[in-house]
Amino acid sequence: MKARMNNREWQEIQRVLAGGSGDCGILGSLAPFGLWSNGALTAEAVSLFKGFAERTGRVTVHRRNRFETEACQAWFGQSRAGTIMIDDGEGLIFQECRPGAFPMLLLPFLRIGPLPLAKADVAAVKSRPVTSLLADAEVEGEDERLADSLREAAPDVSRAVIDGDWLLWSVAVTELRESSPRTSDALVVLVTPGGFLGFLPHASDPDALIAMPLRSATIWEALTQMIAPAC
Repeated sequence: MKARMNNREWQEIQRVLAGGSGDCGILGSLAPFGLWSNGALTAEAVSLFKGFAERTGRVTVHRRNRFETEACQAWFGQSRAGTIMIDDGEGLIFQECRPGAFPMLLLPFLRIGPLPLAKADVAAVKSRPVTSLLADAEVEGEDERLADSLREAAPDVSRAVIDGDWLLWSVAVTELRESSPRTSDALVVLVTPGGFLGFLPHASDPDALIAMPLRSATIWEALTQMIAPAC
């Protein structure tokens, strides 16, 4: 099942899932979509939000191209049932996720597929362009700074960024089983027609990242191992 709603409707649904009473004036607008009936969530809605209601792990995904940014969160319970939420900038899209299906849903979302190994040297680059692009949809000029920082180590990748033919994404996992949630280091990858470039934390400089070419199989293995504890 899939559903689209706004932030206020989602806030009221969270209130209901926590055992409270939601605002029927707000939630009533979801009735035509099969989510609300007779002052309560429908069985379909309960199933859709089961992963969130029983959450023991969360996967957070950010992706950004030249023009827009999208955020995705997915919650999973002990049963591995999942609730996926995508914020496309215009609303929240929810989707029920069967146990074990989430990694395959990420493949097209993150554009993980056969590409040549990027012609690039391992190099240290400033972290600000990468973190700014992922964090702020309105930021300007950081793609040019990213391209400039990669000009010597990865000229083909740099040109793709200048041309606007790129996708930057990050994935992080939070375990919610204990009283204090623990979040992993993010896996950050730049996708261009010339190949993938991964960004790893710098061992001694907190303001820098290590950029290196990666194969799709390496990315897929790292990604599935990372999200396995959550989903």
